Amino acid sequence: MSGLAALSTGVFVALLVGLLSGGLPTLQRTTGPRGPSRLAVQLQQAGVGWTPLQVRVATAVGALLTMVVVAVVTGIPAMAVVPGVLVLAAPQALLRRRALARVRAVREAWPDALAMIGGSVRSGRSLSHAVVDVSLDGPVALRGPMAGLAARIQTVGMVPALQAVADAVGDPVTDRVVEVLCLAHAEGGRIVTDVVADLAMSIGAEVQAGEEIDTLSLEGKLNARLVLALPWVVLVVLTARPGPFAEFYAGPGGATVIGIGAVVSLLGVALVSRLSRVPDEPRVLRPELPG
Repeated sequence: MSGLAALSTGVFVALLVGLLSGGLPTLQRTTGPRGPSRLAVQLQQAGVGWTPLQVRVATAVGALLTMVVVAVVTGIPAMAVVPGVLVLAAPQALLRRRALARVRAVREAWPDALAMIGGSVRSGRSLSHAVVDVSLDGPVALRGPMAGLAARIQTVGMVPALQAVADAVGDPVTDRVVEVLCLAHAEGGRIVTDVVADLAMSIGAEVQAGEEIDTLSLEGKLNARLVLALPWVVLVVLTARPGPFAEFYAGPGGATVIGIGAVVSLLGVALVSRLSRVPDEPRVLRPELPG
């Protein structure tokens, strides 16, 4: 019965966290083809070769194993709720962090890449050759998404090849760069260098502002995670050995305290995460519908 109560509490807390963090699944009818799911977009941005189903299965198995291990070590099934929910949420949080880091690296690389393109065009090279030079000798963060660009340009043309780069990155800033480069390729002439220079300055300012926001919010995020994790680590250590703490938390009174503490802790971290999250810029030029 206590195991069933722990499982029910875990499901309730997981749904509560999902509701507050905006990650609660919804059921809706669609009249047209659906776009990739939010998890699929994050996998693409992070450069991970897993499918969403593989991630969900691995996450569920890891959470279940964690709950079993904590329940066996402490002898208190209710104690396994919070560690299980944290393991359930950790992979997507790590995936989001990796995707943000990869996208940020690409954004930071674009000003240098655009300066390189502008210099090549001013020296007399065509825009297509300048873009190919970036894919070969440009910033390291762009070489992966732009790999094989020369062959794609020869096969399908400049515009589809650049759009494939935007799809590989999945970032609205890259979408904007690609659209501007496609426009410059279509217009040609002296407009190319002016447009590329203005775009490089705009993206550089956006990158600097984003770094300042991340720096200001870092301390609050670290404090919130520490406040969440530390009490539960101490509680697991105290109940891992026989004694009055283990006896109390193994009873109904201890289970009630654990349940209330789990709800309050996860409610707090969900609120902090929701309030400290910087909204993602939508992909207006190449929109994707989250599933």
